[in-house]
Amino acid sequence: MTRLGSCACALACLLAGCAANDVSTEATDSDALRRVCGGIVGVACPDGFRCVDDPRDRCDPAAGGADCSGVCRRERRPRCTYDDPAKSYVSRDTTECSRIRFVCAEGTSYFADDCGCGCVDDGGGCATIGLCIEGYVWDDATCSCVPAPGEPCGPVFCASGEVCCNASCGICTAPDSFCIQIACL
Repeated sequence: MTRLGSCACALACLLAGCAANDVSTEATDSDALRRVCGGIVGVACPDGFRCVDDPRDRCDPAAGGADCSGVCRRERRPRCTYDDPAKSYVSRDTTECSRIRFVCAEGTSYFADDCGCGCVDDGGGCATIGLCIEGYVWDDATCSCVPAPGEPCGPVFCASGEVCCNASCGICTAPDSFCIQIACL
């Protein structure tokens, strides 16, 4: 039988619900089901299984056989350690990763793998940016909170040699400079 004839026969069998292909959903010793999946109609595998190319047929998806049917194989979850310091996981649930939206900090970019999704260091900074307590600021060089330099002035710290002239607005000036006195929210 030709490859086209074989694929057409498999499709007809899928549509008709052939008994030979609808065997049990119990796994065999090789963790494979004798259940046809994929193909032109996109038959899905049961939970815990994924559709892979059937090596026993002559239809090869890598060689132009886009509508090849496959077989269901048990999914194997990778061992996730979550100990890579360059990765900051937002979610450890891969199904949730396709539904949530988040923005990565500058110097990081989105990633998704078999263990979840989050932000990964682009190579020049920190995977996360921490929130620091009052009197401390985030330092990208050490990826940690460090004592803030200078005098606190509302939401900012004045540089060395400057004074806080308007804490409401976070305005720092030279000690004898003009300062606007307005209230900022």
